[in-house]
Amino acid sequence: MDMDNDLNNYGLKFINSTINSINERFGADSRIIMDNITMFTKLNDYSNEEVLKNPLLNLYCNEMYYKHKGVDNKIYERTDEPLLCFAKLQKELPQLRVLLKSANNDVKRMQTKIINDEVCLLDILKFLSVNVNYLVPEWLKLYKILTTLPIGSNECERSFSALKRIKTKLRNSLSSTALETAVKFSILKPDVTDNDLDDIVQHFCMYPGRAKARNIKIYKHEDNDDDDVNDK
Repeated sequence: MDMDNDLNNYGLKFINSTINSINERFGADSRIIMDNITMFTKLNDYSNEEVLKNPLLNLYCNEMYYKHKGVDNKIYERTDEPLLCFAKLQKELPQLRVLLKSANNDVKRMQTKIINDEVCLLDILKFLSVNVNYLVPEWLKLYKILTTLPIGSNECERSFSALKRIKTKLRNSLSSTALETAVKFSILKPDVTDNDLDDIVQHFCMYPGRAKARNIKIYKHEDNDDDDVNDK
C-alpha cells in the first residue's frame, strides 16, 4: 500500500508539473490565437457583431501588457500601444466582405486540393496585398499579423536542433552562407528533383576553385560513343 501511495503521489506531482509547464509555455494570448484564428478564413460566415467581438481581434485593438520573468529572477513589465484601430476595422468591414468573395473565388480557381487554415490565410493576404491593399489597410495589417505571429517558440527550437545536427566538430569550418542554407533545407524540406540536383552539380563544376578549396576531385564522364562510331 505504501508503494501504491508513493506512486500516486509521484504521478500527481508529474501531472501537475506538466500542466504548469504547458501553461507557462502557452499563455492566455496563445490560447486566444488558437481558439479564434479560424474565423478569419471564413469571415463571411459570421455577422458583423460576431466578427467585431472576436477576442483575437479585440486583443490587438487594446493595449498590450507584458509581464516576463528574466534569467535574473526579476519581473519585467511593459505596456505597448494597440496594434490595430477598432474604428477603422469596423469602417472597412463591409468592403472586406466583398473582397473576400473575390479572394475565395480566386483561390478555388487556382487550388486543386483542399488547403488548411494557415495556407488559406496566406492566400487571402496575398490577394489583399497585391490587388486592394489601399482599400482595407487596417484589415491587411491584421492578416499580416495573423500569418507572421508565432503561437509558440517551437520553430526557433527546431532551427537550433537542426543547427546542432549540422554543425559538428567535423564541420566547424562551414561558412555562414553554407550553414544557413543547410539549416533551411533541413527545416523546410523543399522538394528537390533530379533536375535540380543536376543543376547544382553543374553549377559547382563551373567553379573549380571551390572544389580545390575543399580538397574535392571532380571526375567528368565523357561520352565516347561518337568517337567509337567514327573509328569503325
